[in-house]
Amino acid sequence: MTQLHPNILGAFAALEDLADQHRWLDEHLEPGPQRRRARTLGPAARASLNRLHQAERRDLAETLRAGLYPFGTGRAPINLDASGASALGRDVTVDAAWLCLDAIHTHPDAPPPYTCPGDTEAEQFDHAVDYLRDALLLVHPDLAGTIGSALNAAANMCGHVTRSGPDRTPLPGLRCPACGVRSLQALTTSMFGEAIIMCRPDCRCRGVDCLCRKPTRAPLQRHMWRSDEDPRFAQLVALLSRQVA
Repeated sequence: MTQLHPNILGAFAALEDLADQHRWLDEHLEPGPQRRRARTLGPAARASLNRLHQAERRDLAETLRAGLYPFGTGRAPINLDASGASALGRDVTVDAAWLCLDAIHTHPDAPPPYTCPGDTEAEQFDHAVDYLRDALLLVHPDLAGTIGSALNAAANMCGHVTRSGPDRTPLPGLRCPACGVRSLQALTTSMFGEAIIMCRPDCRCRGVDCLCRKPTRAPLQRHMWRSDEDPRFAQLVALLSRQVA
């Protein structure tokens, strides 16, 4: 199995993290029942609430007459944090797809040209993700590093809204090939079959003299491996997957 440059591997990890986060944002666009007060109101409180509702309806009528329309079509305004994170994820992913297209359009193994298909934001995002899963394999590592940073920033914003992230499973039975410490973790998402193996944040490549012995080394980059780069990784991740299932 060909080993990927750390920048390309990092871009893949960021892409799948963003794809996994983005799919849950719809549940956060409109505040749900958990934001309502679940208690019994007394006569005075109910009368006060009715007056508030009447004032809100009057304000809404005046707003509509002025030609202004509130956000959202449900019972509450949309969550602007979720809306902004969703739009940023789409924009960053589509921009990354265009960058890859410009960089690899003459490559003999390039996937079909990206055309930004789709009428909705979700469709455009999904098509860009599908294209990047093929295109990132062919781009220069420097471009992959730039794209990975942007995708990671967008994934972090989405994760701030959804309060979730990739699953991290400790691999206590293995020592890190680089530092020798038993601190490896397998990062997986619900949309990505392979796992990304990572060590501690301070376990970084030292270049030609690094003990990681990866064919392609990037000084100061955090060590990452695909689960299929080492038979030990693949066996342990497969075992953990069966235990979870």
